[in-house]
Amino acid sequence: MLVKPPTLERRAATEIAAVGESIAEAVEAFKKENPRNVSKSRMNESCRDIGIFIETVGLGFPVAKINKKHVREWKALLMKYPVRATEVVAFRGMSIGQIVVANDELKRQVLSDRTVNRYLSSLSAFCSWAEVNGYIPANPCSGMALPKERRAKTLPFTSEQMNILFTSPLFAGAQSETEWRLISRPGDVLIRDHRFWVPLIMLFSGARPGEIGQLAVSDLRQQQGQWFMHITIEGETHSEGKSVKTLGSMRVIPIHPELVRLGLLEYHAQRVEGAEKQLFPGAKRNERGQMMADFSREFGKYLARIGLKEAPGLKLYSFRHGAADALRRAGYLDNQFGFILGHTEQSMTGLYGIMPQGMLEQRVELVNAITYPGLSLDHLVLSSDGG
Repeated sequence: MLVKPPTLERRAATEIAAVGESIAEAVEAFKKENPRNVSKSRMNESCRDIGIFIETVGLGFPVAKINKKHVREWKALLMKYPVRATEVVAFRGMSIGQIVVANDELKRQVLSDRTVNRYLSSLSAFCSWAEVNGYIPANPCSGMALPKERRAKTLPFTSEQMNILFTSPLFAGAQSETEWRLISRPGDVLIRDHRFWVPLIMLFSGARPGEIGQLAVSDLRQQQGQWFMHITIEGETHSEGKSVKTLGSMRVIPIHPELVRLGLLEYHAQRVEGAEKQLFPGAKRNERGQMMADFSREFGKYLARIGLKEAPGLKLYSFRHGAADALRRAGYLDNQFGFILGHTEQSMTGLYGIMPQGMLEQRVELVNAITYPGLSLDHLVLSSDGG
């Protein structure tokens, strides 16, 4: 039999706000105003996070009465809350407090400190807005974050590790489109969708996986004989639209010659011929609206299957780190190539438009400097007959 949920949830139905003063109404106003001008997907994620807090106090709870005790009790629940609880059949119909109690027996993995802090950060952003707008006298989330946990540093792949990866079934030939994880049974089926291209584009551009996964066919275009990849929020090719980490992340990146050699432009031409809108239609958002998150998780498991997870810090993002290191090896300082990686303030140079010749040449020079001594991708180049 379940124990009564924490007092925070038992109080939920006892406080009812005046019209316009409830937490649910205030969150809607916060979402509409979007005071920090974050992306649509990030705002939706924040509101989902806040929704879990609302579950503990009630939709009609007055914003003015949110205090540190509420946040403290919610944080205590989150620290015991199981990962992906909404997908567990045994937890269906339960409140957050009931799930925490039930998990005492099920012993499912609980949220990491980092994830708990993300929930607190979402609520804190809302409470900061509420403070500015006179709903509450002070942000009750201030100082409530957990100490940052120590995480394995993301490391770039070595050329030896990449040679192992790029000769594995996912890249060199699998049993079928769905059986690419069977590393002991390589086959003749060449996977050439987002699973193949996103890691390679990351490797030779430093772009983020979500930025690549959401590309429209029209985002690859040619200027003065050079092909470019346009990372923007313009155009909606997915149900939630396109997004970037920050507005400064919008940018134009030249297509690396190695990607051309591997057939990216041929792949693009096929999408154009088919009158398709999305460059990678198989790239999907998860239930939180995060592009490529599911593949990123699967990719980590795949690295373990081929024996590369023994090296701590290897993940999909390792390709982005590898591109940064390649630029450093070429003699560039971080502040000279940061704009290629999207580490810059918003500017018109990152948006659509015609770039001056000098700026175009500078970007081409930077991207072409990304090389990996000892890496061989010759076996991935398809012949003209497709073999």
